Amino acid sequence: MELTEIETSLRLILQICEKNTTDISKLIRTIDRIAQIQLAQSRDIAHLTDYIERESNEG
Repeated sequence: MELTEIETSLRLILQICEKNTTDISKLIRTIDRIAQIQLAQSRDIAHLTDYIERESNEG
């Protein structure tokens, strides 16, 4: 294998690694956003449950 072929191969490998890193970063951000949404929904459910309990105790 000539040096230019090795250089080309290494550049291609580097490009693939950079793309994978970008894809993984996007995936991590997406997972983090989903976790934030689920946490907010859990809080909403807890508040709603508290409200229903208070209302039923008053009635």
